[in-house]
Amino acid sequence: MRVMQTFGEPRDTTNPYLVMLRDALVAEPTIEHVPFSWRAALTGRYDVLHVHWPDTLLAARHWWTRAGKRVALAALDVRLGRRRIAVVRTVHNVTPPSGPFLDRVLIRALERQTDVRIRISAMTPEAGGVPSVLIPHGHYRDWFDGMPRAAAVRGRLGYVGLIKPYKGVERLVDAFAAASALDPTLTLRIAGKPTDEAVERRLRAASERLGGLRTTLEYVGEAEFVEVVTSSELVVLPYRFMHNSGSALAALSLGRPVLVPDNDLNRALSAEVGAGWVHLFTGELTAGALLDAMHGVRTAPPEAPPDLGAREWHDAGSRHARAYRLAMGHRRDRSTASTTAVPSPAVPSLEGDTRDLVIAIPTFRRPDALATALSAVREQVDAENDAAGSPMHCSILVVDNDPAGSGGRIAAEYAVRYVIEPRPGIAAARNRAIAECDDARALLFIDDDEVPEPGWLRAMVGMYRSTGSTAVAGRVVTRFPHDVEPWVAASGAFIRPTRAHGQTMGEAATNNLLVDLDGVRRLGLSFDERFGLTGGSDSMFTLQLTRRGGSIRWAEDAVVIEQEDPKRFTRSWVLMRTFRFGNTSARVRIALAPTGVRRSVTRLRALGRGGARVLGGGARWGFGALSGSLRDRARGLRTVSRGVGMMAGAIGYAHDEYGRRRSSDA
Repeated sequence: MRVMQTFGEPRDTTNPYLVMLRDALVAEPTIEHVPFSWRAALTGRYDVLHVHWPDTLLAARHWWTRAGKRVALAALDVRLGRRRIAVVRTVHNVTPPSGPFLDRVLIRALERQTDVRIRISAMTPEAGGVPSVLIPHGHYRDWFDGMPRAAAVRGRLGYVGLIKPYKGVERLVDAFAAASALDPTLTLRIAGKPTDEAVERRLRAASERLGGLRTTLEYVGEAEFVEVVTSSELVVLPYRFMHNSGSALAALSLGRPVLVPDNDLNRALSAEVGAGWVHLFTGELTAGALLDAMHGVRTAPPEAPPDLGAREWHDAGSRHARAYRLAMGHRRDRSTASTTAVPSPAVPSLEGDTRDLVIAIPTFRRPDALATALSAVREQVDAENDAAGSPMHCSILVVDNDPAGSGGRIAAEYAVRYVIEPRPGIAAARNRAIAECDDARALLFIDDDEVPEPGWLRAMVGMYRSTGSTAVAGRVVTRFPHDVEPWVAASGAFIRPTRAHGQTMGEAATNNLLVDLDGVRRLGLSFDERFGLTGGSDSMFTLQLTRRGGSIRWAEDAVVIEQEDPKRFTRSWVLMRTFRFGNTSARVRIALAPTGVRRSVTRLRALGRGGARVLGGGARWGFGALSGSLRDRARGLRTVSRGVGMMAGAIGYAHDEYGRRRSSDA
């Protein structure tokens, strides 16, 4: 397939990310990379247009050049629709288009053509109706390899990169002025080209006024970029808003800690790369934040290099190729739908398809439970593979979310495929499982603390092949310890609903779920890693699956037994878990709302429903207290807890249950 990205042949000033991506695509045998030019875009032959920063298509020094580019972009928008050229958009930032009104109109028209969005961060929100894939922003270690580096200068703060108003560099200067008055050993180096004349004037005036400030207000080449970063004891990115930052990854790739705004993205980056590398500030950057971060760098330096293992480039070409194929399929579906009076979803035919079914077991520091699960799963897999006329070959994959590889020994004992996913959270582990199954037809998730009952695997495969559904969900039954607290038993916390065999569902959990991988790719699904440590990524995934036209069927006979930790059978744990269910339910539905207005309505609805649960649960608890009914008291309190969780989710609170569990296991 021929792919055109919205940048031409690399120059000295080209973003290294784009150059490394171009090289990865050129090396991918299924892709023919076509450099961008307006002539090629409007007259050439290509299958996919890959858009990065759409505003750069209209960048110009003179009004007549911008006018010509506006006409060209309008013509390109028409051509994309008529020629059925797929459009892929890498979401580098989530701010709406800025600039003149006509530019915003043209950019929004191009964005409406998008068939697939590539998210380079798990924190990037989904866009309603547009499939997406997650391909994390790659590191820069290979790019900088071999370039000379400077020794860190004690007390030096550094900033390097394009200086735009939203990046808050002038605020960094103000904070430095106040901090250096308290600690005269501090110095600040700023290098980069300002895009705003007023900002440039402020920086030049500050450079003359402050003796410890040195500025280079022009384009910075690679050698000087490396020198500025590596000579700094701390790299400061004082952005007023930060979504994705190549500068932060560049600094980490060069082995320098960074100070960045406190948000979900940067907290996840901190957890990913390891302690001591990412320091956070809240609100506007202040002198106190600079001094605190510098103190942290000196008193608690990193004990190991930053972990950038999840950001390697070796498979970037193939992962983008899959996104391009998905976009081409989506464009064909859109074109067909526009000419079909009554479109109906196609049911995939499984006849003659003998590709693998992979049973994926995500695990995190539970080797004993993993061994029990593997023993039972392996027995059923071997029996299915040995059976005459078995419809699918089955295999097992263990995805270990412990960077230390605590499950490796157990996986080796059972001779199953084993990979480590260092990014924290169950969503990252499940996404890794999907990524590892390129050639498989289906993927069956089961948790590491579950043991399948006899006939489980055959029941799941049977429902899948008989219905052609996108997913199949099975029963999960919790086994109670003998000495369970009466309140816990009365609460009904571990009793899950049953359904009619073959019944369709709107959403499902993923602790006993089979998914059709062709359907997952066609619908552009992945697990949202914003919910990786809070829970809710399974609800997000399956709700998107059904809302985008997929189907989920219930397999009543496909039963797994959940081996819960006895420590969880307590009143406090049950109420915490119920709170989390309400919290994630509200947050998931708010995240899925396609517009700001709909999100506001969903928040209000969650507040109302949560409040109703609090009132209803409180009334039931009161009735139980008066009547002496333990069942009513326990279930009433659970209802209150769920309602409070919903209301907390509606106002933006995220309960970090799995993050707390990781801390307790460390």
